Amino acid sequence: MALEGETIDDPFMARGVRLGVDGLSPELITETLKGELSAINARHERGQQLFKFMTATAPSMGLIGTIIGLVQMLQNLDDPDSIGPAMAVALLTTLYGAILAFVVYGPIVEKLANRTAEEVAVKKLAIAGVESILKGDNSMVIQSKLESFLSPEERESLASK
Repeated sequence: MALEGETIDDPFMARGVRLGVDGLSPELITETLKGELSAINARHERGQQLFKFMTATAPSMGLIGTIIGLVQMLQNLDDPDSIGPAMAVALLTTLYGAILAFVVYGPIVEKLANRTAEEVAVKKLAIAGVESILKGDNSMVIQSKLESFLSPEERESLASK
């Protein structure tokens, strides 16, 4: 009840505290927050799937472009001066496919996955905090539980403040 008038910046945590203030059981609140976390994770995964698909198919598309270029090159075998430049253009599509896959799409997938992992970790920390508060745990117990989510370096940095 002491948190009822407090402003909480994180909407996810604010929702958990609001549900607790409304008198819902800690188990129901935890289940609700974990359900929301699962939905967030699924939504992020759907967004990542597009870039995973593009990462997987870009080299193949480049190879298809190369094959088309080679077919066109072979149609002009009667002009030996055009074979070299036509071959270079045909092979460029493979290069473009590899660049798109490994320099553009792959890093996007990794960045999205890392951001999802960070957000999930923060939300799990919020769930643990709300659970502990609603159960009436001692403040030292709550602090200990929440610090378990931090790396040793982050704990050290926090302790020195």
